[in-house]
Amino acid sequence: MLQPGLAVSLFAAIALFYWSLAFVGFARPTARPTPKKWVYGNGAFQFFCLLPLCIFAVTLVIAHAQGALIAWEHALLKMIGLAVVGSVLSSLIYTLRKIRHEGASVLKKQIGELVVAVASGTLFALLVYLFLTHFPKLEPMPQANILGWVNGQVPMLTDSTVASYIVFGVPLVILALLLQATVFVGGTGRFNDDFDREWWGRAAAWVIIAGIGWIVITAVVYGPVGIYYAPRTIGAIGGISGLFAVAVGRSSKTGANDKQKQGESTTGGVSSILAALATPIFVLVLLAALSLGTTLALRVCLEQRGIIVPRPDQHLEVAFLKRASWTYEGKVATPQVAPKRVADLGPNEQKLKTIEHPAIEADKLDGLDHLYVVENTPLGTSAVLVLTAILFAILASWLIGVNRFSVHALYRDRIIRGYLAASNTSRKANPVTGFDP
Repeated sequence: MLQPGLAVSLFAAIALFYWSLAFVGFARPTARPTPKKWVYGNGAFQFFCLLPLCIFAVTLVIAHAQGALIAWEHALLKMIGLAVVGSVLSSLIYTLRKIRHEGASVLKKQIGELVVAVASGTLFALLVYLFLTHFPKLEPMPQANILGWVNGQVPMLTDSTVASYIVFGVPLVILALLLQATVFVGGTGRFNDDFDREWWGRAAAWVIIAGIGWIVITAVVYGPVGIYYAPRTIGAIGGISGLFAVAVGRSSKTGANDKQKQGESTTGGVSSILAALATPIFVLVLLAALSLGTTLALRVCLEQRGIIVPRPDQHLEVAFLKRASWTYEGKVATPQVAPKRVADLGPNEQKLKTIEHPAIEADKLDGLDHLYVVENTPLGTSAVLVLTAILFAILASWLIGVNRFSVHALYRDRIIRGYLAASNTSRKANPVTGFDP
């Protein structure tokens, strides 16, 4: 039996799913020219279809994490029924529009589309159920034990299933949507029009962008793990790449336009590639650092609320274990005698000895502690953090004009100084900036 909260979550997910599919049926093109209105454009698709689909995927993933699909009786059959109804509803809306615009001659084709809609809806429900229910068991990971290495129970990053579910759960639902759309377009390909297939291709591109974007954004959860694993290397890459981008950008070997880039030397080409990679790397390291700072602040907050166990002060033990290693050596119970073809060496004992293992991996210990905090953060606290970040971004974009600080604005000022200022004989330039206000 579903709890009231889970039932509400599932109802909201189903409502968003139906809304998105209804908009698809409304927005797909017919033989009649599409009106040049905003509601038929990319912006409307993103707002009325893509965004509800993403919220549907997030809601469904959260509901499953709370045990909804397991507690729901006959969940698979009900999901198939709901998905089929949604798919048929979308095709039915499109069928009515197509008959109104093109006449009753398309009825036979549209009946075939409705049959394909049933099959594709069934496939979608099966895929979502298999993807989510076959994910590793979702339990918050325990706090790592510093003696796990020497006790033969080495903590592994793969023990973190909730963090990987955060990153890949929603894209799996989106993947199921893409496979459903692929089957639907393929099944209706013999009698549907080129303009309709083109619309589905554009829509699928936006859905793919949403799925990849989710992975890129949420994968920042693992950023602090990378920082802990290689603090000097990644920190140096992040800091140096920013300076490198500035230095190479000013280099005469880097072309400013396509014509100059065609005549670049090999060194200049390599510099252009490295300059293009430097900024994304710098941004990734910056995001990882922000994620690490958020985790440290969260740990203090959750410790005060009694949600997680305070991390014990074990720096002395860690410092000692970092300088130690361990090996395993076992003796065979029965002595082994050398073979007859070998010289008689007498009875010998056989020993089994493994290679040396570290007594502790401090970087992995810190990374596991980061994932421990992430996985044990309550859903409400996570939602507050996400909403706060979104509101802060909106407020910052409203207060700070990004165009004022863009490269275009910088270029404008340099062009003004290089041309207009050069011909102005009565300039009164600022002694610091060289600009005449």
